[in-house]
Amino acid sequence: APALLATVAGVVALTTEQWKRRTIYQVVTDRFALGKDDQDTCEDVGQCQWGNFCGGTFQGVTSKLDYISGMGFDAIWISPVVEQVPCGYHGYWAKNLSSIEARFGGEDGLKELLQAAHARGMAVMLDVVFNHMGPTFFYRHNLTYDMFDPFDKEEYFHGSPGYLS
Repeated sequence: APALLATVAGVVALTTEQWKRRTIYQVVTDRFALGKDDQDTCEDVGQCQWGNFCGGTFQGVTSKLDYISGMGFDAIWISPVVEQVPCGYHGYWAKNLSSIEARFGGEDGLKELLQAAHARGMAVMLDVVFNHMGPTFFYRHNLTYDMFDPFDKEEYFHGSPGYLS
C-alpha cells in the first residue's frame, strides 16, 4: 500500500459538523519549526529561485503542539506531506504521490505527529494536492519524466508543448 494510505490507515475522519466546531492552525511544515536534531538550511538556496527547504519537520511541528493548543487551537492543518521535487519545500510540487517527504521526517515522523496531536485531543488536517505534480521547468535540459510517480510519462503533462525540448 502507498505510504500515505498506510500512515493514515485506521484513522477516523471528523464529520463536517465536528470540523465546524474546530479552531484550525495552519502550518507549512518546512517553515514552522525545526525538530531536536534538525538543521536550519534556509540560507542555502542552491538552484531554488523561490526558496529551498529550510529544515522544518514533523518533529518540529510535534514539539510545538502545546504552544498551538495553548493559543486555543484544537486542530492543525499541515502542508502536503508527499515526496517533493527539489525546491518544493511548501509541499505543492509533488514528485511521488505514494511516498512521504523524507525531509519532513518521513512516514515515522508523520505517524508520531498524528499520535501526539490525537493524544492532546487535536485533529490533524492534511493538505492534499492530487491535481498536479511538481514543475518540469527546473529540468529543461535533463528531464526524465520517470522521476514522477505515478504520472511518469510526458503525455501526462500539459502546458507549453516543446518548451522542454
